[in-house]
Order: sequence, then C-alpha cells, then structure tokens
Amino acid sequence: MSKRFVGVDLGLHSFDVAVRPDRLHWVVPYTPEGVSEFVKRMTELRPQLVVMEACGNLERPLARALEQSTIPAAVMNPLRCWRDSLSSSSQCRVLFRMRTPRDSVTLSLGATSW
Repeated sequence: MSKRFVGVDLGLHSFDVAVRPDRLHWVVPYTPEGVSEFVKRMTELRPQLVVMEACGNLERPLARALEQSTIPAAVMNPLRCWRDSLSSSSQCRVLFRMRTPRDSVTLSLGATSW
C-alpha cells in the first residue's frame, strides 16, 4: 500500500484538499462541521502527513483538530521556504510557486519529499 500525503490550501470560508497518490481533490467548508468531517475522513484515509500553509493563524483550528485526533500534520512557513529557495534547489522552491486554485495539490506533492 502506498503512503498517502495530504495537502490543504486554506481559505477564509473553505479549504481545498488534495490526496496523493490517490489523486483525490475536494473542497471543504471551513466551519466547525466541515473541520469535523475532514478529520473523520482523514482518520479513515490514515495519511502519512497532512501539510498546510501557515497563513495568519487561519490554520490553527484545523491544525488543532488534527493534533487532537493524532493525525500527523505539519504547518509550512511560506516565508522560510521562499528564503530557502533563494539559496538552494530545495522542495520549498516548488511549494513557494503556489498561486493556483490547485495549491493543495502542490502541497501534497511537497509532502511526499519530507
């Protein structure tokens, strides 16, 4: 069985989710009910890692819910990735170029190399 990696692109009212290698992609409302459903689905999928971008504390409720459910999660600092990409050919270079509706796919791809 392949290891699963999940990328989450947070927005104010919803978040995009992408799962690799399953090539799943869906949008979840960023509400308490939506977060609860997402955590339930992650419990079923049992990913190796869930990665999300740090974005002004917007990530905290989701990160906290994942932590309480013992689902491995990481919050990526985009500024650090930008600095790292200036001096190396790190995976962060790929992650920093996210500016499309499918940013969650890019995050899930980056998670596979960590």
